[in-house]
Amino acid sequence: TYLTRLWCVYEWACFLAYHDPSDIIVSAEPFYRKTTEPLFLDAVRNFRVENCQCFDPRDRSVLIGKVAAYYRSTKSFEEFLQFTVIACMARCLTGWASRSPTAIEAWARLAEELEFADLAEELWNVDPSVWRNEIIQALGEDNAKASFDMQAAMLEQRDAWFNSRIAPLVRLKRDVSMFSDVR
Repeated sequence: TYLTRLWCVYEWACFLAYHDPSDIIVSAEPFYRKTTEPLFLDAVRNFRVENCQCFDPRDRSVLIGKVAAYYRSTKSFEEFLQFTVIACMARCLTGWASRSPTAIEAWARLAEELEFADLAEELWNVDPSVWRNEIIQALGEDNAKASFDMQAAMLEQRDAWFNSRIAPLVRLKRDVSMFSDVR
């Protein structure tokens, strides 16, 4: 899986170290089902650098060295990766969670389990069904059900929530995880 490849996770973390969190969009919808949800959650929950693989074994020492040079510790890197994957999955899932209010609950529980209290609180408090109902009222029920405007408005609400509530938490996690002279 993606989270077992050291190059993949290193590049993920590098991207989020030097770019705004709103610049990354995860599109897991085609693969995310109730039957696959435990696989996604376990991959994040059990993420450890020591379990990651590299096609070329020589890459491993290079990447471990880069983690040591840029992050306060391997644990800081691991927590940054877990935190950001949860945050980005929440962004992905809130796009269609208005019809499934429990879509984010598993990720809120995982954030709690990993002791990301501030992220967990935001995930518990988000309710995309409220956005949906407000959009339906604004567009009119008949128009909203068959309207591209409904989808666009939902994505706009999702991005506004992510940018105002979640992206600042990602930036803070980045700042406490990395050495300040490498950002």
